[in-house]
Amino acid sequence: MVEDLGIILDEFAYVTLIDGLCVRGDFDLVFHLLDDMEKKDIRASVVTYNTVINGLCRAGRTSEAEEISKSILGDVVTYSTLLHAYIEEENAMGVLETKQRLEEAGIHFDVVMCNILIKALFMVGAFTDALATYDGMPEHELAADSVTYYTLIDGYCKVGRISEAIEIFDEFRKTSIPSVACYNCLIYGLCKKGMVDMAIEVFIELNDRDLNSDAGMHTVLLKATVEEKGAAGVLELTQRCDILRPELFDILCNIRKAFPEAACDAYVVMKGKGSVVTRKSYYSILEVLIHNGNKWQVQPILSTFLRTCGVVEPKVSTILVQYLCMKDANYALRFFEKIRECGWTTATIPVTVFDNLTKNGRVLDAYKLIRGTEDNLPRMDVVDYSIIVDCLSKGGHIRKALDLCEFARKNIVTYNSVINGLCHQGCLVEAFRLFDSLKKINVAPSEITYAILIGILNKEGHLDARKLFERMVLLGLKPSTRVYNLLSNGYCKMGQMQEGLKLLLDLELKCLKPDEFTASAVIN
Repeated sequence: MVEDLGIILDEFAYVTLIDGLCVRGDFDLVFHLLDDMEKKDIRASVVTYNTVINGLCRAGRTSEAEEISKSILGDVVTYSTLLHAYIEEENAMGVLETKQRLEEAGIHFDVVMCNILIKALFMVGAFTDALATYDGMPEHELAADSVTYYTLIDGYCKVGRISEAIEIFDEFRKTSIPSVACYNCLIYGLCKKGMVDMAIEVFIELNDRDLNSDAGMHTVLLKATVEEKGAAGVLELTQRCDILRPELFDILCNIRKAFPEAACDAYVVMKGKGSVVTRKSYYSILEVLIHNGNKWQVQPILSTFLRTCGVVEPKVSTILVQYLCMKDANYALRFFEKIRECGWTTATIPVTVFDNLTKNGRVLDAYKLIRGTEDNLPRMDVVDYSIIVDCLSKGGHIRKALDLCEFARKNIVTYNSVINGLCHQGCLVEAFRLFDSLKKINVAPSEITYAILIGILNKEGHLDARKLFERMVLLGLKPSTRVYNLLSNGYCKMGQMQEGLKLLLDLELKCLKPDEFTASAVIN
């Protein structure tokens, strides 16, 4: 077709086509084009064959690529490509044979070739030859780059030859090459060998050079420091860093063995040096301190956090609620009154608060919070209430225990848990009997109650889900997008596409936003 337009194809055009076909993996057509070039007396140079060899290697057909390379006069790219492929395959024999062919061909090396060869030699355990290749680079007027140094350091660290890795690193430091990878690699190797003090020195130098290190290295270094030197070692590390980066502190806050002493000390150092403490770090350190009951450490950190972030965000409110509940239940109740007056997002008391209060002998505070914050309670099941009731009974607070039983009996959250459990066990009749009994005990079903039942009816292929949906609407409950998704998915599974699409239209009319599950239900 191209030739019909009067365009004459040259080697460059064929190479472009061959490269595209290699990416697609259509090697039958690649070899057809090579034959076509031969028929038209278009000489295929080493560039064309290197393109084919590279494509075959990337497709995992390295042996075929090697056969082609033996039929041509290859260059440095040819052998670099083959060596790289054999490294990826971890084929030691292929590496050695290619190295021998490379030496016999007398190819002039470039830096890329040297780097690949060094990596290949490390793979086959030829450490002396790898070092000789590096030492011989100046003779070929080649200067080692960051990849060269990284390959050597990484190779020595992987086999535990740390002294040689340090020697190469010292040579790297004399250059002006900014390579984070070289620092990270040596720090990994030193930590693996238990040489934490030296790893810290390397990290301090990296930090002083203001190079961006990776989170994985931070985690390894901090864990090794905690294991080897404890909280004192972490404090020493943070004190020696002129600026402690936020990501380093974030990782420290997630190392449980470093809590609470090391994290608190590091926080004080960071604030003293003007380093930034992220919300994520505040969340981590406060949650653990509150859980551990370290009240004297919580208050100053929490005060700073609230001044910085405010209390409008739900997670901030939740942390504050946890602290207030553990400090004094009356403070927590006053806080809930305040946020209701201000119209802020209402926080929820985590279930763990009630667990901690009962375990610490403060079951009366747990009772007070449940009865005083009905709108702010988490999803609690029969077991959660039973534990508190049991503690109240054993403490002689029988009336409060009975009152909590009555409260739990009328709490729809408890019934939702039971109904959901019955549905998952396949006990649909029992689930609906319990649902029908709610009216008799003056417990109003919630949107979640209906969502549970609609979901299980759709799953079982029952048409009654629509009736339940209509009953829900008549009671004044507003179905969420999730309920629409459940019902729409049920219709679509039963082949009633029109009904499913009608629900989608109704969803939009109710000013609810469809989500990815809405689209998935219709598409499937």
